[in-house]
Amino acid sequence: MKNRAQSSLEFLMTYGWAILIVIAIIAVAWQMGVFKLSGECQKGASGFWGVVPTDFIMAANGNLTLSLTNNVGAPVNVTSINATMGGTSDANNTLTTDVPAGVSRNFNNIVSLPAGPSGSCFNADISIDYTDSRTNTSFRSSGMLFGSYGS
Repeated sequence: MKNRAQSSLEFLMTYGWAILIVIAIIAVAWQMGVFKLSGECQKGASGFWGVVPTDFIMAANGNLTLSLTNNVGAPVNVTSINATMGGTSDANNTLTTDVPAGVSRNFNNIVSLPAGPSGSCFNADISIDYTDSRTNTSFRSSGMLFGSYGS
């Protein structure tokens, strides 16, 4: 009996670190949605800096509504929002919306992208052009929005 216990302990000491790494990788992959069992689309945004989308709705007709938050630390003026999805691009270049530091503003039906059935997944590239009021310098915050139509 003592030899089996010693053998088990030696196995865990030798390969325990590898088992922990595999468990950690599986946990990270699960958190990222790699193992989607329900078939639902994950809603999220990635890649933005400065002026960031904190919430969004992509209507089934393709109209995008954004809630943008100013994380720059100074007031900014949002001048345009461009979107591309599936080879189709749309831009709203007529904006002059002031957004104070730390404040969110809603932009309703800001761009129109391809329509899709409610509940189906979408993935759109977004760029937000804004001017920092401190330096009067133009910047671009760009990234990706993903989720399902109608949410």
